[in-house]
Amino acid sequence: MIRGVLFDYGGVIADGGNGGQISSRLSEALSLPPESTEKILLPLFVKFTRELIDEANFWQEIEMKAHQQITEAQRHIWDDWWGTEPYPEMLEVIAKLKAAQIPVGLLSNIIPPAKRIIEASGGYSHFDFAILSCEVGYAKPDAEIYDMAIAKFNGLQSEELVFVDDQTKCMPPAQALGIETILAVDTDQVIDDLRKLDLLV
Repeated sequence: MIRGVLFDYGGVIADGGNGGQISSRLSEALSLPPESTEKILLPLFVKFTRELIDEANFWQEIEMKAHQQITEAQRHIWDDWWGTEPYPEMLEVIAKLKAAQIPVGLLSNIIPPAKRIIEASGGYSHFDFAILSCEVGYAKPDAEIYDMAIAKFNGLQSEELVFVDDQTKCMPPAQALGIETILAVDTDQVIDDLRKLDLLV
């Protein structure tokens, strides 16, 4: 029986930015081919989502690899487009789960600038707890971050949890721990799958 729900944020609770969108924006801003920008960004994002580098070093490394200076304005490419506003229907789902005494957690890979935007808008306040990669030094699919999430459910076993994420690569570590998983395609499908688990009426 499922007694706790763990959600991803971007792509599940909200539209959210992702590496591809950032790569596209940065490619346009720096007039670099998309494939070159993606090659530069990917290894840096692995570090940035875990805050193994800070924001200043993130941009310093991009400047070095792109062989050009990046202005202060270009460094704020995410501020005006990051889709962090939660879907109303998902907020309703969270409210119904909590009303039924079902704990609801968040497990999110997030870079510090996006975290600040979501925090400022109250996006994390809907959850009983939030485990954010840039705070804990691990990111999905690192096994350690799933263990952290399980521990937050105060005595529930992994087999009593369901994890909802929109990326296939994030599922195997959860499944290896016995957690039920839902691969999110859209909100209607997520809601339907939660109903099938008898979590929603």
